[in-house]
Amino acid sequence: MKPVVIQVFGDKSKKLEPEHHRIEFPGGSIAVDRTQDGEYWAHIAINRPERADYPETHIGSKIGRVVSSRIDYDYDEYTRRSKCGEPTIPSLDHDTKIEHIALRFEVR
Repeated sequence: MKPVVIQVFGDKSKKLEPEHHRIEFPGGSIAVDRTQDGEYWAHIAINRPERADYPETHIGSKIGRVVSSRIDYDYDEYTRRSKCGEPTIPSLDHDTKIEHIALRFEVR
């Protein structure tokens, strides 16, 4: 089965598109939102028992928890971190009760 690819152009003259895309899965959801100034937010929300009444939590979805993560850097930053003794591929602290991770993207 081929993966579904949603291309967001941020330009309604190229393609009419909603400013919000969301994928729900057991345990959480992933969303991409375009801001009014043309930048983007990427959100990962984890379903937790205390979030059951939140409108963005998929009703009836299973509870999720983060069990692994990673943040990758380009080669120059990886090398700099390695030389300074910093973690080259850091991860999130999984003992916390993470509910939401968000990144804002600037379009160049």
